[in-house]
Order: sequence, then structure tokens, then C-alpha cells
Amino acid sequence: MAVYRAIVRKSTLKHKVEVTCRILVPDLSVDPTQALACGEDTYERNENLERFAEEFMEPQYFGAMRRNIEAYENSLLPTRLLYKQPVEIGPIAINIPAAYGHGVIFMENDAVCGIGRSTGEFLFGHEMGHKAMDVKEEEMLIREIAGILAIGYDFNEERLKELAADEFGNMVDTRRVIDRCIFHYPVDEGRRKEIQRRILKFAWN
Repeated sequence: MAVYRAIVRKSTLKHKVEVTCRILVPDLSVDPTQALACGEDTYERNENLERFAEEFMEPQYFGAMRRNIEAYENSLLPTRLLYKQPVEIGPIAINIPAAYGHGVIFMENDAVCGIGRSTGEFLFGHEMGHKAMDVKEEEMLIREIAGILAIGYDFNEERLKELAADEFGNMVDTRRVIDRCIFHYPVDEGRRKEIQRRILKFAWN
């Protein structure tokens, strides 16, 4: 069974977004028989694995985060929410593409590049939505969205927050609408525009 170690690199991008990237490579200190195609001895194989990680991280993951930040900049959402936002790119223990917790946005390696069901721009916008609802008082916004959808607030609060975060994502990536039908039916265009209008008011206030 392969044994891995993480190579970690950090970069500060626009708006002082602090990005930490982790990529897994075979851990030759535990099992030196791994990655035999990377060189004739352990030293050469380790050196080539480090070089591979360096060459892969910069254009793939840091480049993808630059695009995600640019998409957010081009949206109608306030860029002040980006300032000094920590982002962790790397494997996520549970099977999800991205998450927000304790002030940090986590994005899985493939997901940050848009490999999967959602684009990296949408996922970054979605998690920025969770960040906005974490740092601002969101109850009024969520109640307003419940009213627009004509559903109750008390038993639907978490799903309403997910729907709001999706609309943050849709405002960041406008190329296609992602509607997960959280309440088992799609949101029509008129209601979506009203929800997004309320989100913008919430985000800017």
C-alpha cells in the first residue's frame, strides 16, 4: 500500500488572500520502493517528486485560485470580504469538493480547478457566501429568502443557508446557473433574481 507525505507551499494572492496548497507524493522515508520511475536512488526520486509538485502547484492550483478570485472581483459582490481570506487547497477527508469552517475556505485539489460537477469559481463563491453569513448577521437575509420561496424558516434554516450560498456562487460564476433543487423543485428566474438582490444588499451593508 502506498504511503504519502504532503508537500506544502504558500502564496499570498490579490487582496492578501492567503493560500496554502498541499499535494501528496509518495513518502520514500517510509517506503523507499515507491516511485521507482522517478529516479535511480531515493535522493533523486525525492528531488524529482519535489520538482513535480512545484511545477504542478503553481500553474494548476495557485493559477486556479487566481482565476477564482478574479471571477469574484468581476461579480457585484464587495471585494472587502476577500481581504486576508485564508484558503487551504488539498485533500479533504470527507467526500466534498469544498467547505468553510473556523474562518478558512477549504477546497479539494481537483475542485479548485473546476474538475467535477461545479466550477472552481462557483465553489469559491459558494464558500465566500458561507463566510459572509458567518461574519455578518444573516438571520434577516435567510428569513427574507424563506419569504420569497414561501416556505417556513424555523425548520429550513440550514437548507436556506445552502441555497443562499449557491446564489453567491451563481453571482461569481455567471456562465451557467447551478440549482441543486434543495427544496426538491427549481427556483424560477424571478425568485432567483430577487434572492440575489437581497444577497447583494446584505453583503454590501
